[in-house]
Amino acid sequence: MSAWADPHKGNGWITSHRGEDIYYFGMDEAKAFLQSNGLKGIFRGHEQVQKGHTSMVYDGYYVTTVFSAADYVGTFCRGQEPPWMFGAAGEGNSGAFVLVDLTDGTVTHQAMSGSKTRALAAQFTGAKCHGSWLETGSHQSRSIESFMQENHKRLAHGNTSCTLDQTEVDSFKEEVRKILSTSKDQASQEFEARKLIDLQGEALTHGESIEICRSMKKDHITLEVYNELRGTDEEILENDIKVREIELEESDVDT
Repeated sequence: MSAWADPHKGNGWITSHRGEDIYYFGMDEAKAFLQSNGLKGIFRGHEQVQKGHTSMVYDGYYVTTVFSAADYVGTFCRGQEPPWMFGAAGEGNSGAFVLVDLTDGTVTHQAMSGSKTRALAAQFTGAKCHGSWLETGSHQSRSIESFMQENHKRLAHGNTSCTLDQTEVDSFKEEVRKILSTSKDQASQEFEARKLIDLQGEALTHGESIEICRSMKKDHITLEVYNELRGTDEEILENDIKVREIELEESDVDT
């Protein structure tokens, strides 16, 4: 089982969006592994999830993903990141950790938003910087298109001559449409779109230029499908931004 492998809700092994020769494992495979080792569950990370943690259960066996990096690939201070990192907001996800009571098996999850994490980090370390997201308001108002451009800047290379055949384009469009159309709300849909864009490039940072080029082509397909499902109504977009600004203000008050 590859370190890059993530679980999926179905059965068997299916191709992962992370790249060539990487796969998602089904819960039937997880159950077989757990049974053969006398275990009931797996706690694993390495996959961003919107609320910081999520669980899949199959016949009493479970796989729990715990992701601790709040607002993944976002930075604390704008314009002061290492050259290979993003200089803007990330995916808007919460970060989480899990506590397990070994005496009675009780499992407790704790999650925290990116804005709260930044505020606590500032209080704990005394760190300050010009252009901090703590000072400039909502960091989640950046569009998916801008997020994609930041991602492509990180993967910058000279090869832009690659192509995807129509069969591959149609197949990938259908995969993306299936993932985004099953999201429970607009926030989840946007998160999944950002996640797909990130996963396409994450494993290819040091890959061949042709692979990175193909990844970028797929990112544009993801953006196209997202816009088709979401529509281009400016009022909807503006309302989303306002809602996020209110959420950020409330979270700052809580801290």
